[in-house]
Amino acid sequence: MSADDMRRELLTHDLTGIPNRRAYQEAAKLPTLVVIDVDSLKWVNDQFGHEAGDRLLQIVAVALRDATPEAYHIGGDEFMVQAPSRRAAHRIMAQVATRLNHCSIAVQDKGQVCISVSYGVGTDLAQADVELQRNKARRQTAGLRAARGERPASFVNMDTAERSAYTVGVRR
Repeated sequence: MSADDMRRELLTHDLTGIPNRRAYQEAAKLPTLVVIDVDSLKWVNDQFGHEAGDRLLQIVAVALRDATPEAYHIGGDEFMVQAPSRRAAHRIMAQVATRLNHCSIAVQDKGQVCISVSYGVGTDLAQADVELQRNKARRQTAGLRAARGERPASFVNMDTAERSAYTVGVRR
């Protein structure tokens, strides 16, 4: 393995293929930070299995990567994005939401759930985390996000005809 290959491995999250926590720590910092949590990952893992949960994370990573080169998978269901401004951060997250609105995880014989994220924007990690918690609470109150480990409102228990059409993956 070359030095470049080793460095790429060191700075890339092995599951999602986007830059990891170490890459974020080494990156030049932009003025705005977005902290992102994937909605319902625990529930997907518990109900559909970890393969489905891994696929969920990969789909979110692709949506983030397509919206910005400043996306990082920090670990678990946590991602970060750097942006030059709050406006740019919200624009990036609107692109991500639009992309994810067309995606779901479906597992044969179980059902499917739409993919979504909650996020907070700030000038530093503490401020972004506070905004993330506020966003989660607002979305949960509005029925757009389930509490941790709870069944999401977007879950659909597929009937027999639909079940044969899907396996773990993306539906667009």
